[in-house]
Amino acid sequence: MSVRCDVWWATPSTTGRHHSHGPHDGPAGPAGLPALTRLLEPAERRRAARLVGAARASFVTARALLRLVLAPAVGVAPHELRLDTTCPRCGGDHGKPRLLGPAAVEFSLAHTAGQVVVAVSTGPPVGVDVEALVRLTDQDGAGLLSTAELGELAEVAEVGEVGELPATARRAALAVWWTRKEAVLKATGEGLAVPPETIQVTGPTLPAALLTWPGPAPPPVVTLADLHPSPAFVASVAVLGRGPLTVVEHDGDALLWSSAGNVAHARTA
Repeated sequence: MSVRCDVWWATPSTTGRHHSHGPHDGPAGPAGLPALTRLLEPAERRRAARLVGAARASFVTARALLRLVLAPAVGVAPHELRLDTTCPRCGGDHGKPRLLGPAAVEFSLAHTAGQVVVAVSTGPPVGVDVEALVRLTDQDGAGLLSTAELGELAEVAEVGEVGELPATARRAALAVWWTRKEAVLKATGEGLAVPPETIQVTGPTLPAALLTWPGPAPPPVVTLADLHPSPAFVASVAVLGRGPLTVVEHDGDALLWSSAGNVAHARTA
């Protein structure tokens, strides 16, 4: 059975835009952030108020984009969606967001410096992750990769493109492993409960796939795919189940811009 996954990209600032719409401010820049904040529910607004700068812009952008994408599928206004972020293990409010109610929509969201991504599936659970290359160092691999993967990373510079600096090639390779593993752990719902270095995924020269899973239980059936953000980022998506996976990527900036304008117009009407 074929599975479709829709992925939406957005930029939470005025720089490093994934898509270029001209020299105007970004949808979550100073002009648009208040309008997008009004799409959130009270608990999200309180959380956003505790954040500052880029962290606040990323949080508001991710939650606003998620609401704008999910609202048509659920049949309610974006601000009326009810999300639960209760952690099933400790009861804190940092768990994977899920919709309250009967809607059969699975989703995942992630953000890094300068990029936000939302993935939505109307079928199996989904996980998505994105990473900015400039944020990664070799030390990041110590708590992420298995011994075999660390050995492969040490040789990555030799298979980099001609003229590519070894450090750049290594960061890109590490980001592939990183995002593939994070996507799998988000899709399964395990999160940090399973140490990333205890699972293995294919490396950057092979199609994305889960190879091993810790413990005596068989690994979950996961379909992985690499995504296509701008060259400064690496991203992956995973869905539970086997079968053809169709990934459709969308311009979330346009959706945010349209919504921010509509909210601002409604406030002044």
